[in-house]
Amino acid sequence: MKTVLLAFFILWMTGCSQPDEATSQFGCGTIGDSEVKFEKEFYYFWVSYKGDSDWERGKARRSRGCKDEISSLSLEVYWPDFTPAGNLPIQSDPNPDHITIKIDSVVSGQTDFSRFLSAKAGVGVSQVSKSMFNESLGLYRFTRSLEGREEEYYWRIDGSKVDLFMTCRLVGLENARRCELIQYLPNKSAAVTISFDGVLLGSWGQVSSQSLRFIEVHSIKRS
Repeated sequence: MKTVLLAFFILWMTGCSQPDEATSQFGCGTIGDSEVKFEKEFYYFWVSYKGDSDWERGKARRSRGCKDEISSLSLEVYWPDFTPAGNLPIQSDPNPDHITIKIDSVVSGQTDFSRFLSAKAGVGVSQVSKSMFNESLGLYRFTRSLEGREEEYYWRIDGSKVDLFMTCRLVGLENARRCELIQYLPNKSAAVTISFDGVLLGSWGQVSSQSLRFIEVHSIKRS
């Protein structure tokens, strides 16, 4: 019953942002120096554009097109084939191959996640020791307990900055392990957050690189 009520609440709050099948076959817009375009089957929630508010229900939304700037978009796909999974949000899909790729516009030049490392693991880049390095994943690792649940943090260091940060935690009543990996999109003034089932943690590198490639394939550089 709680699951049904939660689903109803999510739909009510975000109904104005769900794909309108009658008017659009694609969700598109501009991010940085590129125009991106994805078929509607990849969306559970529709694209958010700069200047629009998804929280003002009943407010008329301006007609948007592929030349408008995107604030945020979320793509639902099945890995590794990158087939559409937009009929369900990742939280409601028992298929462990379901991943969510969320793209958020950010201020140009922001390419360092050191603040995540400091806030989550409580250490600075200069304090990271070799003993924290996980050889099997090729990432640094730190764990801590929050409200009785263990959280794992993983990150990659490029020179003096953190260019990738990942959090894995237990979620839901079933204590399913969910991971969220965040990194910046080259040349797009945007960050991408990839959410996936913990069973795919060992394949994080492939999930990441193939997701970036998937975005690139659907991008056209603006002249």
